[in-house]
Amino acid sequence: MESVKTSAAVDQRARDLPFAGRLDASRDDVGTGVVEDRAHAVVLRLQLSAPGDRVESACFFAYGCPSAIAAASWAAEWMHGKGLDPAPDPEGLATELAAALALPPAKHYAAELAALALLRAIGDRRSKR
Repeated sequence: MESVKTSAAVDQRARDLPFAGRLDASRDDVGTGVVEDRAHAVVLRLQLSAPGDRVESACFFAYGCPSAIAAASWAAEWMHGKGLDPAPDPEGLATELAAALALPPAKHYAAELAALALLRAIGDRRSKR
């Protein structure tokens, strides 16, 4: 099996985890999105706090390869200050994320999973309105 080299951006995010954490999912202003990909042994949870229509904070939990951890971290940081409406386009977000982290094509699944987790968190938060 051939190893895929990670970018400096992935290495940095997988090492420094300022947005790692957990919010109280029972709160009305917190949305939680979880995705799991057994084929790549990845579990991502993104949470955001939006008392109004803007995200005040976001955090993540990630289990998997450095690319998956970095993608979840990037998505949590990206969401800070963003509005809940309209939700981001998942394909566009995954493309932006993959480019920002310089993910090789073999690791684009990590960007797609992080985008999906983020959309699920937004959907969960919206359902609590």
